Amino acid sequence: MLKEGISGIRGYEAELSSGLITKYIKAFFKLVNPKKVVVGRDSRKSGERIVENINKALRSFGVTVLDIGINPTPTVQVTTEKMGYDAGIIVTASHNPLPWNGLKFVDASGTFFNREKMSKLLEIKEDMDDSLPDAFKEGGVIYNPEIADEHKKMVKNLKIVDRELISRRGFRVVVDAVNGACSKLLPDLLEELGCEVVKINCDFSKPFSRTPEPLPENLEDLERSVKEEKADIGFAVDPDGDRLAIVSDEGKAIGEEYTVVFAIDLVLSRLAKGKKKVVVNLSTTKLVDDVAERYGAEVIRAPVGEINVVDKMRETGAVIGGEGNGGVIYPEAHYGRDSLVGAVLTLQLLAERNISVGQYVNSMPKYVMLKQRVESAGVDLDRVISKIIDDLTPEHVDSRDGFKLSWSNRWVHIRPSNTEPIVRIYSEAKERSIAQQLIDRVKTFLS
Repeated sequence: MLKEGISGIRGYEAELSSGLITKYIKAFFKLVNPKKVVVGRDSRKSGERIVENINKALRSFGVTVLDIGINPTPTVQVTTEKMGYDAGIIVTASHNPLPWNGLKFVDASGTFFNREKMSKLLEIKEDMDDSLPDAFKEGGVIYNPEIADEHKKMVKNLKIVDRELISRRGFRVVVDAVNGACSKLLPDLLEELGCEVVKINCDFSKPFSRTPEPLPENLEDLERSVKEEKADIGFAVDPDGDRLAIVSDEGKAIGEEYTVVFAIDLVLSRLAKGKKKVVVNLSTTKLVDDVAERYGAEVIRAPVGEINVVDKMRETGAVIGGEGNGGVIYPEAHYGRDSLVGAVLTLQLLAERNISVGQYVNSMPKYVMLKQRVESAGVDLDRVISKIIDDLTPEHVDSRDGFKLSWSNRWVHIRPSNTEPIVRIYSEAKERSIAQQLIDRVKTFLS
């Protein structure tokens, strides 16, 4: 089922025909009018054919293409911004399984198209046919996957990173890259920082080795490997490398919410106390608020979606931000979720404080977050939401992205999908029973 939205286009590879790809690229060209474009992809086999379609269409308009091959989404973003390209295109379906694939579009600043720009592209696409210009303007294609070394160098050279300290700590790290786009870049970065790296599922010539999303239930192999290798930490990423999840030295997946917590804690600890700002999405753990409070920082919430968080970070001058799905956004690097940045900030915090992942987690307040999705076909959501609010009597209601109902020690977020007849429900509380009660209560109104 083809899905078009703020985060780009996703569909089964059979749906993403050469003709349809041509229409998207013609719309992209008309909207952006670029002279030079970066193109990259994750490791899905169908990506090779789609990239060929993209490059052919761009060349037909005289565009010079820098094809960086299989590389992470943040590498395309960084290359576009730092090397002065007009735009970027990423062929990926992110954490979706095979046979999905898709397209994401990046502007000259290295950030994804916002809602207005993406909507305009899709509107233009509707008026396009799948033919290419008769007067074929021969643009060039430069193939250079090694350009990713510049991304790696940029992350290593961040001022907040003490490479010697990390090297002295001598971390033993297991990396599970799901045979995706980070299969080479992330292990190489960690080795250059002095880590001893054990690689599992780090061969992008092979298919995905597990369910791609780096959720705890999908990381059994990584948990087992961390234990067997007596490693200090395990890192798992999704196929396009913008999300990072952590497995502790005890061999336990701690939940992807912790990745942004590590990053926020480190960055705020380096700054003078005061009104520093942190931006996360509405569904991110309350742990962020607890950490920010220690440093007198303000937490600002944005609708779910990387570009929504980035726009709010730019608007408010936030020093760090991200999403609770394992996406760290650190402006000193670039305005995009980046698993390499998340990994390095995590190791820096552990090295500075001379603690383990398990010790850090045990020192933090405990919350339980639950996530469910329910069918909503035929449900009058506006009427139902009003009844839910009347029933639960929350202290605060945020209606910018679905409805988030909050109290001092718990919350529930109800998010109708824009592309499917489903509602996603997230809840968080100090106790599992309370978080489950919130979800169950919401579901009674949706059934």
